Amino acid sequence: MRFEKLNESNGKGSKMFLCGLILGVSLLIVSNLFLTKAKYKVVDSAKLVESNINYKIPDLNVIAMYKNDGAEDIPIDKIPTDNYYSIDDDKSYCIVKSNSEHLKGNMTIENNKININITEKGTKCYIYLIKSSLKTLQNLREEKDGVIAGAIHGTSCANGTNNIEHNKENCTLEENGIYEVEGDGGKSYVYRGTVNNNWVKFANMYWRIIRINEDGTLRIIYSGTTPSKDGRWTDQDKAEAISKEPFNINNNDNKYVGFMYGGKDGEASKSYEEATKNETNSNILTKLIEWYNSNLGNNPDYYNLIDGNTGFCNDREINTNEIGWWQGEATPKLRGYGTNTTSYAAFSRFLTPNNDWKTIEDGATPTLKCKNKNRDLFTTKESKQGNKALPVPIGLITADEAIYAGSFGGAKNWGYWLNINNHYWSISSSTFGENKAYVFLIYNDGSLGNAIIEENRYTGVNNLLAIRPVINLKANLNFTGNGLVNTPYEISE
Repeated sequence: MRFEKLNESNGKGSKMFLCGLILGVSLLIVSNLFLTKAKYKVVDSAKLVESNINYKIPDLNVIAMYKNDGAEDIPIDKIPTDNYYSIDDDKSYCIVKSNSEHLKGNMTIENNKININITEKGTKCYIYLIKSSLKTLQNLREEKDGVIAGAIHGTSCANGTNNIEHNKENCTLEENGIYEVEGDGGKSYVYRGTVNNNWVKFANMYWRIIRINEDGTLRIIYSGTTPSKDGRWTDQDKAEAISKEPFNINNNDNKYVGFMYGGKDGEASKSYEEATKNETNSNILTKLIEWYNSNLGNNPDYYNLIDGNTGFCNDREINTNEIGWWQGEATPKLRGYGTNTTSYAAFSRFLTPNNDWKTIEDGATPTLKCKNKNRDLFTTKESKQGNKALPVPIGLITADEAIYAGSFGGAKNWGYWLNINNHYWSISSSTFGENKAYVFLIYNDGSLGNAIIEENRYTGVNNLLAIRPVINLKANLNFTGNGLVNTPYEISE
């Protein structure tokens, strides 16, 4: 461990500036208190007094450090050498001289270094470390907070309209945590609401857990190469996405609601079977494959941990239960191809026949089940299920998963974990109408939608929206960490 002494040529002598803790602890103080005249020289050691670091230095006045291996807090004078410790945010705090309140959430630990954001003199910090036990996905399932069954009804949230303005009222949720949902052949566990304990660090990138799948695999969504300070981005230029791309370049045919589709790009489809045939990659799938090969598929330490059996449902079932504005006078046999007005199954789960979003009274009815697996469940050729059409195991979030996470149709929800203050694509087909194909998307206010208004007109799948890749990690993996943004889950060897 190294300490540094600060020498100032101001005639007042030297002051001690703490730059680290003994044997590997480094405190990075974000401060501009020292002028350019300051110079440093290395001091090899510092003495602890009664298990506390107690020095009259400009920035940090007192630091006490403890560790807890599961029984009690034990005073320590150095950070443990293994990487299985995290900051106990409930106990750790700093007291600023000018403010008697305890300031929490300003400490992080990474690579045996403790970082503290302090900018005021006379600050006292107390650090509590807690050992992160290895966790399996079964452990996470056991932490569930409840069960969601049937329709989902919003609270404090008025019905919305199908436009970018939405309602100005913000939605809130009654449920926050891990919730059990009936899935496709078993139970799934979704992260819902304002959770902040679903961060994963994998392949030197940050991800958020969408859900634990029915087969025990872990579905995660890309959230950037660095985590945001408070768990959410506020700058659209730094959104948790890999790029902005059209879902498809063309949007004048039903087939362009597909993750893959039949026939060449630009050719009109002449039947529902042709439109939904998995022959040609969508533009967004092409971009996802390129990104996967460059960032995950080139390293066996990464791709050997990614599951290829669990798929991604691009539900292209036609909505035949309700006749409303989107269906017009078309008969079922004329829908789903060419320029026939069509609404797909997900549309009826989230909107009424009158094109109103289901929030409070009607309730949205999301599902994790993929009705036509042989056609719409996109899996790799090694999979035991699905269409086996994917060259690599990568996809997008479904609109149903977004609803379970906390999104509402046509009404804002800024606070839930999936919102990144940027528009981004889902994989769920919505409608074809007015000569445009539409896919569901998540708006920059957290709400679910299916169109963007530009120059007083709706735009479809050819709009430039953010892409957030989704992958599934294999079941039966062990994790360290506690899922918080500064101590994310990481796969343990």
